[in-house]
Amino acid sequence: MPKPRIVFDIETILDEEAVARAHKLPPGDQDAVRSIIGEDFPKAAFHRIVAIAATALVYDIHAGAWSVLEMASLHVGDQTEKELVSKFVAYVDCMPPTLVGYNSFAFDLPVVRARAMLYRLKGAHLAHYGFRPFAEHHLDLCDALAARGRGRMTLDEAAQTFRIGSKTPGMDGSKVDELVGQREFEKIADYCLDDVVVTAALFLLHETFSGRLNEEKLERALQGLATARDITRRERPSTFIHSREGLLVDNS
Repeated sequence: MPKPRIVFDIETILDEEAVARAHKLPPGDQDAVRSIIGEDFPKAAFHRIVAIAATALVYDIHAGAWSVLEMASLHVGDQTEKELVSKFVAYVDCMPPTLVGYNSFAFDLPVVRARAMLYRLKGAHLAHYGFRPFAEHHLDLCDALAARGRGRMTLDEAAQTFRIGSKTPGMDGSKVDELVGQREFEKIADYCLDDVVVTAALFLLHETFSGRLNEEKLERALQGLATARDITRRERPSTFIHSREGLLVDNS
């Protein structure tokens, strides 16, 4: 039986306090922090996580189908960053899964690791298995599509190219900081969730390529993802582990 897949994504803003500590700057000196960062992309530990979305997919080997076990998108409007990261690393530890992301080897996982270390959290599965690309423990679909080539696609490019949906219209990561300032945390969580749904759809297409899913089951699984997304946005769970019995969406 294949391991469960946890497809995940994070949204972040700059942690100005962490930058100030690292460079011995006066607390609250935003101008000094911005001058240090400049146009460079911030290092992993300088990203403060404001949303984490994840869905767990399970495979029925007899039916030849992937179904949605659960799905959630948590944000700092409801709980602290420490609580978000703690719930995610604990969720991964209790499964334990194969992680699936998009550019997750270069970005999402290093940020989660750095923030977990900052808060003195334990994440045994991530520490031992999460950072092995192209292994049974972690599939980064961005890397899988590009391999060692230079043609790295954005998630939206991949979604449009392979006709598996699209990212949230009018949204991208550059707008997260503005939305945090407006305290529009649910919009950020929904954007993060949409990225997870698109990434999960790309994973299911990859499973069709691998021979574990036929085209009919692929279409059913894609519909199941859309249904799970609608349920998640309506119920807005505050944890990754749901209390319901059985699958969120059964595609078998």
